[in-house]
Amino acid sequence: MKAFLLKTGRLDLALEADRVDRVVEMPPLFRLPQIPEPFAGVCLLDEKPVVILEPGTPGPPGGEAGYLVIVHSRSGVIGLPVSDVPTVLAVDRTGEDADDEPAADWQTGWVASRGSRWPLLEIDRLIPVQCM
Repeated sequence: MKAFLLKTGRLDLALEADRVDRVVEMPPLFRLPQIPEPFAGVCLLDEKPVVILEPGTPGPPGGEAGYLVIVHSRSGVIGLPVSDVPTVLAVDRTGEDADDEPAADWQTGWVASRGSRWPLLEIDRLIPVQCM
C-alpha cells in the first residue's frame, strides 16, 4: 500500500494515500468560537469552507504547521495541519506484537518501510461522534 508520512506537532505518523485529496500551503485559518475539539476553525479552499483540525492533532503540539493535508473522512473533507511536506512511500502493514507501545485511540495499526515504522492514522477516529 502507499502511505503519506506526516509530521503533526511532534508526532510522526502515516496516513493511507487513498484518503488524501491534496496537500497545500497552510491557508489563513478562521478561528470559530465554541467549535468542538479537536477542530481549530475553517479555511477556504476553492472558495469552499474546510474544517481544520487543531495543529498538533493527533499528538502533542509543537512546531509550526506550514502545510495542510486535505483528507477525505466520513464527515466530509477535513484539513490536517502538518509541519513538513509529506513523503509518499510504499509501505507494508505490520502486526502488533507484545513489545509494541499501546495504540492510540486514533491508530489502526502500524506501517513499515525502509527499516522504520510509523503509527497508521484513521482520521475518522479523531472526529467526535456528534460531528459525524
